[in-house]
Amino acid sequence: MKNEITRKIIHMSTLVFPAAYLFQPKKTVLIGLAMCIVVAVIVELFRFFNPVFSDFFEQIAGTLLRRHEKKKITSATNLLLAFYVAVLIFAKPVAIAAMLFVSVSDALSALVGKKWGKNNVYKDKTIIGCLVFAVSGIMILIFVPGLQFYVGLAGLVSAIIADLFIENYDDNITIPLISGIVMQIALFL
Repeated sequence: MKNEITRKIIHMSTLVFPAAYLFQPKKTVLIGLAMCIVVAVIVELFRFFNPVFSDFFEQIAGTLLRRHEKKKITSATNLLLAFYVAVLIFAKPVAIAAMLFVSVSDALSALVGKKWGKNNVYKDKTIIGCLVFAVSGIMILIFVPGLQFYVGLAGLVSAIIADLFIENYDDNITIPLISGIVMQIALFL
């Protein structure tokens, strides 16, 4: 559980990107994300192709990686890429909500679900985890400026569904992009 808490604290530190987007123009946030992505990709390349760096990386972060991340791109890099796409293609309030769903709601639901979850909804997803995702998501909808509640609610429901049922893809990609697409479509209805 200690590694999971550390992992989710790191996950929640990505709040810096939606928070920055509240106060900074799109171009500034895209540049910041692009710089982070360049660093992340360099780390990934060194991790895969430089045995000395790979050993060093394993000593520093190895316990935080999931089994599938040891041979593939890490979820952190996937998250940065999804955030970049979200900021690039979605309306500002949609992008902010989509990023917050994965930074806050997903992280909180995983922590609470793993600690106190007893009854599973689907596979390893618990009822309490889903409730935490929903409640924290509603709080996000209340505080994201310019986001119509029904638009955000459609995105929240789709984020929860993506978290529950999409298994073969990293939820750091599926949650922000699927919820963002749904909210962007809802804007036009």
